[in-house]
Amino acid sequence: MSSASITEAANYMKIASASIYAFDYIQTVPAEYRLYRKQKGIFRLSFPCWLLIFVRYLGMVAIILSLVGGFSKNFTKNSCHQFYLAVPMFKVLAAVASHGVFIFRTYAICGRNRTILYFLLVFGGLLSVVEIISPVVVPRNAKLGGTGNCISDLSKGSTSWVQYLVWVYIWSGWLSDSPTYP
Repeated sequence: MSSASITEAANYMKIASASIYAFDYIQTVPAEYRLYRKQKGIFRLSFPCWLLIFVRYLGMVAIILSLVGGFSKNFTKNSCHQFYLAVPMFKVLAAVASHGVFIFRTYAICGRNRTILYFLLVFGGLLSVVEIISPVVVPRNAKLGGTGNCISDLSKGSTSWVQYLVWVYIWSGWLSDSPTYP
C-alpha cells in the first residue's frame, strides 16, 4: 500500500469517527441537559457529571485536533513538531475518564460491592497507567505531510495495536460477565 493511499484511508477514518461522534453527541444532548439540571449548582457538580464532561469534551477535542492535523495545509516542520502529540494525549485523557465511568457504573450495577470496586480500581488503574505511558514509549515522530498536514510518523513500527488488543480483550471479558438488559 502506498503512503498516499494510507494517508487517504486515515483521513476517511478521521471523517468517519468525527461523524459518529457528532451523531452521538446530538443524540445525547437532551440526556446531558437533564443531568446538568439535576446538579446542585454550576459549581457543585457531582463526580459522575464531571466524568461525563471529561469523556465527552476531551474526546471532542481529540477528534477536532485529529481533523486539524490531518486536513490543515498550514503546518511547518516546527509547528508540526509542537502539535503532533496533542491528539494522542487528549485521546488518553478521554480514555481514562471513560474507564472511570465504566468502573463506577459497574460498581453501582454490582450492588456497590467494595470487593468489585477495589478490583476495578486496581485493574482500571493499571490499564490507565499503560495507556498514559504508551504515547511516550511508542516511537513517534512528527511527520509533515506532502500537503502541509501534520501526522505522527509510526514508520519504525507501532506497538499501539497491542495496547488496543489487550484493551478490547479485557473489556470484552468484563462486558460478557455483566448483566444484559432487554
